[in-house]
Amino acid sequence: MPSIVDIDQAQTAIDIEPGGEATLSFDVANTAGRTLDLGLNTTSATGPAPPDWVSLADPPRLTLAPSETKRVVVTLAPGADAPPGETGFRLRVFERDLPEENVDRSDVVTVTVAPAGTTKRRPGWLIPAGLAAVALIVAGVLALVLWPSPGLPDFRDYRVAEARAQLGELGVGVEEVAVSAPDAEPGTVLGQEPAPGEAFEEGDVVRLEVAAFVMPDLVGRSLADADAALAALEQPVAVEMRETDDAAPDTVLAQRPEPGTVLPVPEAALTVAAEVALVEVPRIVGLQPRAAAERLGAQGLELGRQTGTRATGDFEEGAVVEQDPPAGASARPGAQVSFVAAVPVPRPDPGPRPVTFSTGPLEVPQTWTFDLDRGGVGGSGADLWFQAETMDQLFIAPRDGARIAVGDRSNRGFDGCGRASYSADRVPLGRIPVGSYVCVRTGEGRISQFRLNAVEGSGPRTLQIGYTTWR
Repeated sequence: MPSIVDIDQAQTAIDIEPGGEATLSFDVANTAGRTLDLGLNTTSATGPAPPDWVSLADPPRLTLAPSETKRVVVTLAPGADAPPGETGFRLRVFERDLPEENVDRSDVVTVTVAPAGTTKRRPGWLIPAGLAAVALIVAGVLALVLWPSPGLPDFRDYRVAEARAQLGELGVGVEEVAVSAPDAEPGTVLGQEPAPGEAFEEGDVVRLEVAAFVMPDLVGRSLADADAALAALEQPVAVEMRETDDAAPDTVLAQRPEPGTVLPVPEAALTVAAEVALVEVPRIVGLQPRAAAERLGAQGLELGRQTGTRATGDFEEGAVVEQDPPAGASARPGAQVSFVAAVPVPRPDPGPRPVTFSTGPLEVPQTWTFDLDRGGVGGSGADLWFQAETMDQLFIAPRDGARIAVGDRSNRGFDGCGRASYSADRVPLGRIPVGSYVCVRTGEGRISQFRLNAVEGSGPRTLQIGYTTWR
């Protein structure tokens, strides 16, 4: 699992009283080399979840440019009735797009909840050590009386984020007041109350006067520009991504607070345009509308209206034969896919059935001609010639304007022979094995078909055929 951030923390243990409040700071640095959209939460080190009084003070979302560092604050506020005990938690930082793969965690922070002034019973053999500890405490008190502590640090000219973090480590609360200071850099501490050097106690609140930052108008600007403009805030900016086609990706659509607001504020939030996540349109050609709607629905799309029909024999009646957008295109979820439906191909009018002009068997000796109009062998008006160049080179040759079509040698009948492609070229007898059907367009223009029933003889051969010629 790759590391995407470094998490630097000042403390790994803290004691707190029931009803008290404390904050812990974590500096999160981007080490991924790219802009990160991060989510934040706290997880228990020992149990299913940390107590509900362990909470993130900032919005649970963080945007970090490459190498940028931002501070995250966790607030500890056990209620007055919180039971004494010890718990542990970690800060969990994860990339929102890959929350289970790209994730980092801080070191365990141990939090001890104990009422003020409570002590644990010690074994009897530790009494001398306890007395020695009491002596040290008394000596410490005398030292404090004779040599007082330096008091509250001077935070003037500090960045407010740095002052806030140091005061948190001292157990002191912060009240920030924005003041107009045109010559000061926004976010700079200008004054404080109590003053530097004054005594303070844990739980006190220090009032910081901070050079005002006026919230600019960010709507319509890029997220990178907005981040740069808000850099003086020195605190996380909550970013909500919203899919839209109304603006380019990473364009600011809305902001909080409004332009002109004097900051610092607890948080600033931006709504930013995100590119609409498109889906791939599946293929629905060949499906009936109900099945097509189910397949589209699985992709978050809808079956639109039927825009027409197409006569085809390739698909069942009613099936989709064309779709728009086509398969493989990209579309927004919820988009509709229109379609063209299949209808049967109209059957052509068969017209009048053919009438037989002549039919019967013929016995054709080698080198003889034969007439398929009237069923004769030899003589004038012949359509075909049983030609022999040698004993083995035998042909069927068209004559006197007749043409021949071997085709697939099946019994095609009048309709099939009517659509056949004819040629005046002679055909080797080897291409017409016994049992073959051959179409002929006779010299008088009639459609005819003969079947080669046998080839007899070993010297000069004789053809046995059966034929039918139609008007």
